[in-house]
Amino acid sequence: MRWQPGVAYKLPVVFVRSRRTQGHMRWLDAYGTSLRNFVATVANRYGAKAVDVVVLAVASRVLSMDEVGTLFLAGAAAGIVSRVTDLGLFPVLMRRVARAEATWRNVARLALARLGLVVVATGVFGFVAHEAFPQHAWLTTGFFFGFGLQSVHEVGRAVLAGQELFVGNAMIGVSAKVLGGVLAIAGLATGFGSAAWPVGLAVGQVGTCLAVFRLARRAMRQAEPVRTRVLVREGLPYWLVNVANVVSTRLATVLVAAWAGFAETANIGIASRVTGGLLVLVSALGHVAFPSIARQPRSMVTGAQLRIVGALAFGLGVAVLIAAPWIVQLLTGQRDPNAVIILRIMAPALTLASLSRPLEIWLQARNEGAKLLWATLVSSAVAVASTVVLTRLYQTEGAAAARVLRSAFALLAVGLVTVMAVRASRLRASD
Repeated sequence: MRWQPGVAYKLPVVFVRSRRTQGHMRWLDAYGTSLRNFVATVANRYGAKAVDVVVLAVASRVLSMDEVGTLFLAGAAAGIVSRVTDLGLFPVLMRRVARAEATWRNVARLALARLGLVVVATGVFGFVAHEAFPQHAWLTTGFFFGFGLQSVHEVGRAVLAGQELFVGNAMIGVSAKVLGGVLAIAGLATGFGSAAWPVGLAVGQVGTCLAVFRLARRAMRQAEPVRTRVLVREGLPYWLVNVANVVSTRLATVLVAAWAGFAETANIGIASRVTGGLLVLVSALGHVAFPSIARQPRSMVTGAQLRIVGALAFGLGVAVLIAAPWIVQLLTGQRDPNAVIILRIMAPALTLASLSRPLEIWLQARNEGAKLLWATLVSSAVAVASTVVLTRLYQTEGAAAARVLRSAFALLAVGLVTVMAVRASRLRASD
């Protein structure tokens, strides 16, 4: 039952209608939906991450580190391809759906286009994998395709987020992930071999696609028709941002695989999964706020919000720094000193990324793609140069250190363009 001001309800205890109590009720009424959406988003992402962790823990004990590293390499390649082909549409669709400025026809066309790109990219990757490492070609190609399907149902998830259907999105995401994880673990435990992992991944992704698009179609509101090419053109700055981000972050995995071997690739992959999983907390805060920011063009970042994000970012970095040995043991079954060192080196990168992520989401919701693009290009240029040099000199440790440098420059650049955007907005408001 939704609380309404000025209405008395029968409660099992005496309700004193003081100003202070009414203020608390109004606070719950105003922020209850946001809190519920935040919890749903965190549960969705952490539920998916938890399944990934369990599958990774089982796979690390059943498969060799070379096989695990090979799958991480396929996942990194799929991440690069999916970001290159996503056309920057997620923030565009989310913002336009929140404003009722997109139709189901736009969504269907964009989803089919992404599916076609995933199929073509999988064929190309399969050919390259057969030439480069034929003993793992089918395995890595299946893993590549499973990861690639994420870019397809991302279109539907943007619609659900724009309509603030975070609870429904969470239920679909976790259920499909659990299904795929159970299949993968069952296959690995019963001797089905390394192929069980990509098969489980693909089943979970297909299930997500079917459920997400069914709910998204029911949730779409009536809107004025808009050409799909307009959405693609609007997403161009965000597409370039995604390309720069993915290349600069995934490059480390590719170079470590080439220069240090698949075992070290597994170490950098595990560290990336851990830090990326913890970054979900901060991303969820901005993700939930995105639709309301998009509908309120003059919304600003407040000092209280910055303090909350700062405390959370510092706490996450310190937690990883202290708990690195136990995290590695949980994931791999042993305290590999090399894996612990890599994870600890990347702890500052987690703190820095946690500070910059909410600012990036705010810029996306305000449609400040050009400013965000310039900031990303600066940080990505630093990341590519430092990754190549440091990985060549110091192998995996150098790649982890380059990630910290990238995060530092990203925070500096995004902070500067955010200040510029706030000043420009205030000038427009004063006119």
